[in-house]
Amino acid sequence: MNILAVTAASILFLLCACSHEPVHESYTEPQHSGVDRSPHRTAEAGPSNHPSSTQFHTNLLSQINHYRARSGLKPLSIDKRLTTIAKGHCSDMNRSQMLSHRNFQQRFEQSGHTTCVENIANGYRNPKELFEAWQNSNGHDKNMLEKDIRLAGISMDGPYVTFFACDNRARSHSAKARVTYDDHSKS
Repeated sequence: MNILAVTAASILFLLCACSHEPVHESYTEPQHSGVDRSPHRTAEAGPSNHPSSTQFHTNLLSQINHYRARSGLKPLSIDKRLTTIAKGHCSDMNRSQMLSHRNFQQRFEQSGHTTCVENIANGYRNPKELFEAWQNSNGHDKNMLEKDIRLAGISMDGPYVTFFACDNRARSHSAKARVTYDDHSKS
């Protein structure tokens, strides 16, 4: 294996598995990323293979909120701004045909919140299948059960899904930001 391949694999691992706090104090890599390393699915799913986008969002949020309630956490509400942010990222992933957290920091800054989490996925046929995959992945599960988040934006574009959720506190310039993200692709 050449040095370029090793470097590319290392970068992919960091993109898929990192959780960090951009406070310029620490960078931590989770002990177990829980990220499926199988090949990404191609955009083969058409409208007949997926529920409507609105139905998908509603069902996925319902699954997440039911799970949060069983864990003693408050439900999430759909937020128009976060939905717009999620939609932009989903469109970018579909256009590039690449599952990625690229520009996550920019989405976080756009949100104006102090804590945000992001899960992304590719190739799931329905919200239940996606929710169960996220629930069985340490990083995704942790994001869905983040106690501070209250607002969510969910978007689906082709086979790509973005769940972008934040707390309900506005960020001041002096606030410390806490940001986590994880992705998941079905082979």
